[in-house]
Amino acid sequence: MPKYSCSTEDEDSSYESDDGTTYSPATTAQYKLVEFNPQKNISNRNIQIQPASGGLTYFLGNKRNTQSGYIAFKDLISETESLTALSGPNWFEEVAGYSRKIIDIVLNNKHGRKGYLATGTYSSARLFSAKSPSQEESKKTKVVLDPIQCDYKESRKKYHFFKSLYPNENSFYVEDISRNTYRLVLPNIHGSLYGDLSLVTDFNEQVKLFLATVKALKHCHSKKIICLDLNPYNIKYVAPCSEYNLGRSFLIDGGFSNAPGEIIDTAFFRCETQEKLTRRIASCDYIAPECWYTDIAPLASESMDIYSMGKILTKVMLPLSPELIPYIEGCCQREPSKRHTLEELESSLECLLYNNNTYSP
Repeated sequence: MPKYSCSTEDEDSSYESDDGTTYSPATTAQYKLVEFNPQKNISNRNIQIQPASGGLTYFLGNKRNTQSGYIAFKDLISETESLTALSGPNWFEEVAGYSRKIIDIVLNNKHGRKGYLATGTYSSARLFSAKSPSQEESKKTKVVLDPIQCDYKESRKKYHFFKSLYPNENSFYVEDISRNTYRLVLPNIHGSLYGDLSLVTDFNEQVKLFLATVKALKHCHSKKIICLDLNPYNIKYVAPCSEYNLGRSFLIDGGFSNAPGEIIDTAFFRCETQEKLTRRIASCDYIAPECWYTDIAPLASESMDIYSMGKILTKVMLPLSPELIPYIEGCCQREPSKRHTLEELESSLECLLYNNNTYSP
């Protein structure tokens, strides 16, 4: 029987899966990064940064409390490794140029938390690794989510999403309503987030990415799940390799998902006024326009995800090959009934690869 043992701040927490494997917070050397904005208010605090030997010191302050500390350059994530070479009179200007990639400051005194991966709107994610003398076993990892703002509907949907799409991967969910918290243990899905991919320019590679996305979405819909908020940061891609000769995509998240034909019950999509609805459509361009509502909530449909898929791919595949333009445009039609189906797209894309001698079923 799987179980999660929670300790103070989760520093010494552990998870035991149903196969007997024990997982604990991994050493990631990653820190939450905040936008560097000296002397400007961030979360009701002012941030001051000064160079120091081998790193930098920071000071966070407001009227009620202060927080200060030292951060070694060696502990920053890889994107900021080159900061180690910065020194001299232009240090401050050079550091400021890093904008969002500056510094490990986790508010609420949680900087340097073991296993820290990332923070989203609803939860914080940490990496747990298996405790095992076997080198192969020790590579096994899990992602553990704990809430920033506790929304049980969102976390339950997410758990159902992963259990449905990845039934062979061990997932676990436990709520502690008395403490208004939960722990959600999920498989660590490998691959690169679409939002982190380099632009895909080659025709064959564009077709493979497109087809992999279609197949991932088709698999999701076969489980009676509509994502609704598909975006470049909740879908991953593994480029063509020995295991996946055409590449493969994996969906993650699912916190806003609904079953096909089910009333969309996530408050995020509800707009108090028509003006707000218009602004949402313009600013959240990955989400199908018909998802938003002011009065009566719409029903979830597959075409909503197809619209999102088309919008995502237009940002990743640039310049878009002329042969693919009709298919992308067919996904992004404003009228849902005019959008392509996944079956149509899968068939057409496989034909394109076959005609180019790069597809073998």
